[in-house]
Amino acid sequence: MENLKLAVLMVGLLVLPLLGQTPQKIAAINKKVVGKWWSGDQKNYIQFLDNGVCSEGTLFPDGKWHVENGKLGAWVKGEDFSCVNGTLTQAGPNVLTRDYGMGGDAERFYRGLQSIPKRPTLTLPLAQKILSQQINSSTGINMLFTCRACYDRDDKEDNDKAPLVTTYSVPLNDFLTNHGYIRTNGRQQYFTAKAKRSKYYEGLGGLRFANFKNPRILITRIVDPKNVPIEYDFVPTELTMGLFGKIQRVKSFVSFSYENEAWSVSLTCRQ
Repeated sequence: MENLKLAVLMVGLLVLPLLGQTPQKIAAINKKVVGKWWSGDQKNYIQFLDNGVCSEGTLFPDGKWHVENGKLGAWVKGEDFSCVNGTLTQAGPNVLTRDYGMGGDAERFYRGLQSIPKRPTLTLPLAQKILSQQINSSTGINMLFTCRACYDRDDKEDNDKAPLVTTYSVPLNDFLTNHGYIRTNGRQQYFTAKAKRSKYYEGLGGLRFANFKNPRILITRIVDPKNVPIEYDFVPTELTMGLFGKIQRVKSFVSFSYENEAWSVSLTCRQ
């Protein structure tokens, strides 16, 4: 999953529009945002100095901060701006958003630690509600993803423009290959025209091979939101029922996090 996140980040950087360096506009934006802005989990920050220099910091798992330095830039049109990565937008006096143009919710940053919203208590009923709402979201464990940056709007046939960027198990890959949904060219796998025209291909996202239903939390009190045992139904699509054979009741763990003023759940990646 970390590789998928990195791939998404790199793709986002490739599709950013060209900046138009307008000194007056940059100065006006810088005046509004000068200071240090923090993500809700305090693991990322963006800092703007009076002279237009800015930096982005990320706290790595080893406890060390990785900092990238840059200069504030702005587009000729609109109010969006940039430091190092992604597109920044001032969503309020004390709120910035950073978007990589890959869909989903933009990451929110808050002016100073005092502006970060307090995380509400995660009760069991709330956790169960969130789990039921998000369990079947598109992830690397119920879909095979394609590369959006490689998408060609004229790509109506099998012309090597939809490479896979995630992998599952060898049996699943072989199964989809044998049924004509994936083909291999050298070391790279691609979705075929058959996959792109099927109901299992979700736009530019990729091919869904299973759905997750009927989740249930297996404890009576949330002690560690990052490690919550659950069970759910692993429901193959009509396509993959021939591989998986039947609906399976699966036990796993989920992690709840509160970011961008909303709860989200992440299912443990197991194959």
